[in-house]
Order: sequence, then structure tokens, then C-alpha cells
Amino acid sequence: MKTLEQLTPTQQVDAVLLTKKLLVSHLVEGVVKIYMPNRIVQKTFDKILTDTRQNETLSLAFDLLTSSIPINRELNRISWAAAEGAWYDDNGRSLNNENLN
Repeated sequence: MKTLEQLTPTQQVDAVLLTKKLLVSHLVEGVVKIYMPNRIVQKTFDKILTDTRQNETLSLAFDLLTSSIPINRELNRISWAAAEGAWYDDNGRSLNNENLN
């Protein structure tokens, strides 16, 4: 078992990206709620989530959320922290979420 820091840089990027996709899916489903650094960004964030929940399109939600620089910055911070708490096999696959790989 490896920690995120023990993975290669490419594996680290893949692990954080997978974590970010999982985070976005939880946001769209309403499983978790996060707050943005200011009201303007929060309003944009909430609008994107509302629109994508109505359309039920996870890929659209991911694209819209990551295209906003301040929202993407927050998602990266949270995803990186979550990925650091996971364990990985020698190939860089998360042992906590083996069904997601």
C-alpha cells in the first residue's frame, strides 16, 4: 500500500482527478455541500449545481465547475486533501474506491 506522496507524479494527478470527479458527483447528488470563498463565487457555484441537477448531467457539471477558476481552485484543494487520505496499490489505484477505477 502506498500513500499519495509515494505515487509517481502522473499517478498523483490521476488520483486527484478521480477524487475531484467523485466530489463533483457527490455535489450534484447533494450528498455533500461545500462553501466557496465569497458570495459571488458561491452564487455562481450554486447556479451551476442547480442547473446540472435539473439536467442530471455529471459531465456538464464537471466541465462547468472546473472552467471557473475560483471554483476549480477550491475543488482542487478539497480533492487533494481527500486523495491524501486514501491508500493506493502499486499501480496508483485507490484501495478505498476500487470500484471507481
